[in-house]
Amino acid sequence: MPILCFILFISSVVLLFVNQKYKRKYIKVYKDEIISNFIKGLYPNLTYKTTEAYETLGIEARKSYEKANFDGRTFNRFFTDDYIQGNTENDVKFQMCDINVQQVTRSGKHTNVETLFQGMFAYMDCKKTLNTYIRITNKNVGNLDESIMNVTGGIFKGNDRVETDHAEFEEIFNVYSEDKILTLRLLTIDTMEYLAEFYKKLKFEIVIKENHIFFRFFTGPMFEPKIFGKSMDKEYLFTCYSALKFMNEITNRLNKLLEEVEL
Repeated sequence: MPILCFILFISSVVLLFVNQKYKRKYIKVYKDEIISNFIKGLYPNLTYKTTEAYETLGIEARKSYEKANFDGRTFNRFFTDDYIQGNTENDVKFQMCDINVQQVTRSGKHTNVETLFQGMFAYMDCKKTLNTYIRITNKNVGNLDESIMNVTGGIFKGNDRVETDHAEFEEIFNVYSEDKILTLRLLTIDTMEYLAEFYKKLKFEIVIKENHIFFRFFTGPMFEPKIFGKSMDKEYLFTCYSALKFMNEITNRLNKLLEEVEL
């Protein structure tokens, strides 16, 4: 009986090792073939790479996320994967990746891991450098914690709240900026309608700061294939397509408006 148990144990370990090996191979093929060709088919100037191919981009992504300061929260763990980068058809620099942002605290033998955000994070260039910031946040997702902001010295303050005259937009979003006039000039009626309509498909936040437009989408982990079921998950691919199209549209609109504004 002990020998049989030992044999079963060894067999289980070997089977687990083999399964993990083929799982890693399957994921690599899925990302290198399906996702990479999908992105290239949508935007020929963009390239898709995994963490192994672009480790240094993780450092740049973290610095950019810290700069955007979406939450006004500190974090000590930042994981990245699945990079998409390049220039759009309007020659605007673009970078996007899948991120997982955590704050880990320890008390004695106990460790608490708080996930602050997990989803897609992207940033694109502005044609001009703003001397202020503009933050568009959902009222219920990723909203400002002003008590934390006061402690950490974050850039977003409650008295920077910008009110618009668009009822549906106001029901969904809070807008913050030190330059309320500029903000209202950039948030045209059709742009606010576009933002409100897209939010029904995919929750997001935007920060415009200096010469960058930062986006984050509350998607959870992306570009991970289903081990059981169809490998080409149409829902994930459509989410990626929708996000890319949305960011390109918003950036083009804002850059066009910024060309007409003296800063």
